[in-house]
Amino acid sequence: MCGRLKRSDDFSERVDGRKSILAIEEQLGMSRDVLRQLPVRYNIAPDSEVAIVKVVDGKPELSLAQWGIVRSWSPRPISNARADGVATKPTFKKLYQQNRCLLLADGYYEWLKRGKKRYPFLHEVGGGRLFAIAGLWESGTDEAGKACERCTLITTEPNAVAAKLHDRMPVILQPKDYDAWLDCANKDPSHLLASYSDEDFTARPVSTYVNDARIHEGPECIAPPDWDVEAVLKMSA
Repeated sequence: MCGRLKRSDDFSERVDGRKSILAIEEQLGMSRDVLRQLPVRYNIAPDSEVAIVKVVDGKPELSLAQWGIVRSWSPRPISNARADGVATKPTFKKLYQQNRCLLLADGYYEWLKRGKKRYPFLHEVGGGRLFAIAGLWESGTDEAGKACERCTLITTEPNAVAAKLHDRMPVILQPKDYDAWLDCANKDPSHLLASYSDEDFTARPVSTYVNDARIHEGPECIAPPDWDVEAVLKMSA
């Protein structure tokens, strides 16, 4: 389960000279001006807007979609799809064949549960650079009944870092695989749905301010932890 995302990059060059969105720009041919139009978000929860890239008329297109696809049998929008069933389950099969997308983020949160309390960790790639998660999209409606796009992200087995907190992680694609995932002429890109390497993948504790996505937003979500990390890690589950 991946239930919270962050997209706080302002798409400018970092002070160390690294371009945080180099892969997105080069692989997909998107201008930084287009990416700068995205609102900064530190606490994106399911059924709120997430940035996606999909192919329209043979070209990548950036848009905002509601996170979670809606099905009558599900009490809430389906925000995650398991990699091992995405090609065969009726809920996802057609979307997998025809409507693949990338979800853009520069971090996602998972929680360590100890008793009734939840302690948040922010997972990042390359120290906080923008990355792309394999996803599926479809046309739908929002809570007000207005037409919109909806999407779900795909999860897979965790790498060594992610496994310390959860038994699933988002499918974070390598830049070289963006085109192959988006090209729906490629009917079976299942080999791309693998765990991301843990070499430049990190998880760090952050403030419990992020826990309530209904009312909390902004850089306070990634502030240093307001809880005793060492003591919590020593606690039994």
